[in-house]
Amino acid sequence: MKTVSKSKILILVILDVLLIVSVLLIRFFQSEREERMYSQQAGERWGTEDVECAEVSAFFAESKKTTVEEISGIRNDIMKKLYDDTYIDEREGVTHRSWIDAYSAVNQFEVSRNDRSLLANVYGVSDDFFQIHPIPLKSGGYLNPVKTMTEESDGEDPYQIILDENVAWNIFGGNDVAGMKVWMGGRVFTVMGVVSAAETKTEEMAYGNYDAVYVPYAAFSKMGVEDYPITCYEAVMPNPIPNYAFNTLAEACDVVEMTDAEKENQRSSLFFGDTEILDNTNRFSIPALYKYIKSKKYMTMRTDSVTYPYWENVARFEVERASRVLILCCILLILPIVTVIGTIIWLYTKRGVVFNSRNKEKIVDFLGEFAGAVKNRIKHPEPENYDDDEEEPEDPYEDAEDESGEASEDTEDGSEDIYEKSYDALEASEPEESSEEYDKQEDPVATEGVSQPAGSEVSALSRMESIREEDDSDDIADHQLNIQARDDLGIELEVVEN
Repeated sequence: MKTVSKSKILILVILDVLLIVSVLLIRFFQSEREERMYSQQAGERWGTEDVECAEVSAFFAESKKTTVEEISGIRNDIMKKLYDDTYIDEREGVTHRSWIDAYSAVNQFEVSRNDRSLLANVYGVSDDFFQIHPIPLKSGGYLNPVKTMTEESDGEDPYQIILDENVAWNIFGGNDVAGMKVWMGGRVFTVMGVVSAAETKTEEMAYGNYDAVYVPYAAFSKMGVEDYPITCYEAVMPNPIPNYAFNTLAEACDVVEMTDAEKENQRSSLFFGDTEILDNTNRFSIPALYKYIKSKKYMTMRTDSVTYPYWENVARFEVERASRVLILCCILLILPIVTVIGTIIWLYTKRGVVFNSRNKEKIVDFLGEFAGAVKNRIKHPEPENYDDDEEEPEDPYEDAEDESGEASEDTEDGSEDIYEKSYDALEASEPEESSEEYDKQEDPVATEGVSQPAGSEVSALSRMESIREEDDSDDIADHQLNIQARDDLGIELEVVEN
């Protein structure tokens, strides 16, 4: 069988690594684009550690002519569902809200001031619109809350307006215009702030040929034309189980959502209604993108008259781009996956050669040596390094040696000199005995066939032998054993003068 050269294997490994790194970089830049989609992240911002929230949207066809009263009915149905499931707390003192919603409509009006005017897309929005769509501010602030469900606003001026920066520059020649007045639809509006306009090419395409301004829906509905239909309703609510928020909104809008199995039994799985429900929270997840790719071939067929606002068109473009990125990443990962599978198959077929007894012994020996080294390091850690300014710990035996007149060098040779002199003194002090008497003596610690001296000299000699043979004992332990052996024999060691 022909073997593959090491150079080819190395090239294959390098190529696999490059492909994996490319996939990681592509996913990183794609995630950066998704994180800039602020209008699709309201569920994450509103959720807490205890309660997970989801952002869901309902888009209505203009022909449906959705009114404020119908939106009020949808709200009441959602509130009843959340209250029955104990997600709304009405206890006294509880001020936080468990969910928020917003609706919007759009039409074109001329915005003017003195001799300057331009045509703009005017969005009539409810109070929490900028909670869901936190468009970056250039100056000023967002709209003040007004009671858009009633004709009167309890003293709060409903004629407020927010301009995007393009309108502000065209009308006023700058962004710092909060508090100034503009005319629109026969009404005078007070500028509350300026928000950023389209920042990317995608947003410019979705924005269209006209810039945008935002007013409360209470004012929008009084600008000369009656029955402006609401085309978008959005809600951020608890989502304790998958599709809870989606199904809650669908039921409130009287939309019957079919499962995937039910859609397969239908002659057509396309949407033919005038109300479309969408879950914004997980639209960039891999399962959602896979589902989008499967139905992509039917996307060119328009079977409804639903019109999307510009922020939804931007999101749909990013979903299309994310699906292409997912396909590209899958293609780039083919070679690394095939390499891993091939390696596993090769190891399985060659398991008798790769994992033979010899290699197993090498692996076991290596692991044993490694474990022994770790154990030795734990028992005998390296000595601490002292800084120049820090004093080293004093030797408790240094003063005792100085008082008795003994001097020992700090090197290894000095310690060995003491050992030799102690051992010579022990040998000189042994009593001379005849060979017969020496053979008759018994030593319980002696090995078979070997005779040793008896009595206190035996224990002393054994102790001194252990001192000489033990290489890894430290100086303090050796010194203590030396003094103990000297005391047992009653031998006075010679004093070595420095």
